[in-house]
Amino acid sequence: MRHLHSIAFISLISTLGLSASEIHVEGLGEPLRSAVHSAHQMALEASKGDDHAHSSYSWGELGMLLQAHNLHEQAIIAYSIALSHSANPQWLYLRGISNTELGHTLEALSDYKSTIQVGLEVSTIWYRLGSAQLDEGALEDAKQSFTNALALEPDMASSLLGIAEIMVLEENFGEARQVLKRAREVAPEAGQIAYRLAQVERHLGNIEVSENLLKSVVNQHAPQIDDPMLELVAAYSLNPTFFVSAARRAYERGDTETAVESYRRALEIQPDSRENQLRFTNLLIQIEYWDELDRHIAELERKVPDSAELWYLKALGLFRRAQLEEALDAVDQSLELVRVQNALELRDSILQAIELAPSRP
Repeated sequence: MRHLHSIAFISLISTLGLSASEIHVEGLGEPLRSAVHSAHQMALEASKGDDHAHSSYSWGELGMLLQAHNLHEQAIIAYSIALSHSANPQWLYLRGISNTELGHTLEALSDYKSTIQVGLEVSTIWYRLGSAQLDEGALEDAKQSFTNALALEPDMASSLLGIAEIMVLEENFGEARQVLKRAREVAPEAGQIAYRLAQVERHLGNIEVSENLLKSVVNQHAPQIDDPMLELVAAYSLNPTFFVSAARRAYERGDTETAVESYRRALEIQPDSRENQLRFTNLLIQIEYWDELDRHIAELERKVPDSAELWYLKALGLFRRAQLEEALDAVDQSLELVRVQNALELRDSILQAIELAPSRP
């Protein structure tokens, strides 16, 4: 049944008439403008091939980049195009989040339901489905969704609060109080729970208890929701994560030009990231971009002359080009800073190559 639903869903998406050209960068500041433009170009390029999983992921990553910067309308377009390539429940769910942020409750409801139907059934999604149903006034459906969430995560304070809200709407204040007390035990730092409990106690005539609860409220924070997929989206907020990931995948499929360009973008966004600078150095060695490697290493020698890994990578690049004396000098510089096994092994290899090299006249 789920397979049939997936086929039907893809067919539905393909009829929406969404166009890749509807992704815009006008009005965006740098470096976000360049990041979105580059991610969009990567997604368009991926769509030209026959690898639907790759195309879907490229568009989904663009959606996450847009969503991380609250560009929800465009994120919805990107996720929808991703879904036209593959009914990935991750993109369904994240599109539902963007629809929720825009107040598109019916669309969000459809996305959350479809997410569960195509195979992603976790407490957070049941909670968000319940919240959308509650917004639409479907109290019984919402109660069932919150109950399903609690069956998967019994201490989920947000779902307990959701059930309590339904009980309040049904004027079931006694049961609401018990549920809210349980929620407060689970999340005592969430002022929203204490405030709602104070209101319920007032409805029950417990004025003094209500006032004491109100005195204890120091914030209006909602219960925290642990949502790994939103944490993944957050990683795309103006940092090089997207481009480092894109570079790795491009390299793995043999697309060296995209890999290099992706690393360049990552370093534009975060130029002082020593880790990414060294990763890029290693990539240039692996794909034998010697001219760019030499320029890149010369720049790094000025910026991080105390990096043992930099000197090791310089030695490796020189060794690969049979510039043995220079490679030996570089690996010795690395070992002066930190004595590590890979540098010692490289030094042995260089010395062996020097011994085997033809004697110079």
